[in-house]
Amino acid sequence: MAKGAKSRAIAALAALAVLLTPTTLMTTCWQAASSSEIDYKSIVKSIDYDAMRKHIEYLSSFSRFPGSKGAERALEYVAEELRKAGVEVRKEPFEATTLTVYECKLRISYGGEAYNIEAHPLYPNGVETCTTPPEGITGRLVYVGRVSLEDLRGKDLNGAIALAEFDSGKLWADRLVSLGAKGVVFI
Repeated sequence: MAKGAKSRAIAALAALAVLLTPTTLMTTCWQAASSSEIDYKSIVKSIDYDAMRKHIEYLSSFSRFPGSKGAERALEYVAEELRKAGVEVRKEPFEATTLTVYECKLRISYGGEAYNIEAHPLYPNGVETCTTPPEGITGRLVYVGRVSLEDLRGKDLNGAIALAEFDSGKLWADRLVSLGAKGVVFI
């Protein structure tokens, strides 16, 4: 694995947790650690929600899949923001097996028009990487909400591609496969 492609996901996540917490909040918590009381009201008041939203919007605007260029971008962004806050940043690379995404897009045809939409794959299911064949997968796109029984009632999913809410619980795969869906796109 190339040196620059080493996954630093754990370090990035830890740094992200610190980044999204204002410096005043960290100071309050560190001071409170040596005392018996924590002033939660002042902690909540010190949070800069606009700054937090800015960070979240930036970091969620691209894939941060471990080992990807996006993960590297996120790591550098978080490290720079921490440096601005006066935090000494240290990177500790480690070896990890990661998935390489060559291309991931949705092509949706509707009303005689075709739309190409950039997509980001989910983390592989264990050793199964959910690879799409070179010719792609085609089918009707059917919205299935959170894949509850009520959401699925009356929907013909045989040969379709399900469009599901990301927080669809644990039963989505069994339900969609049993109804004949040949793919799922989470939104």
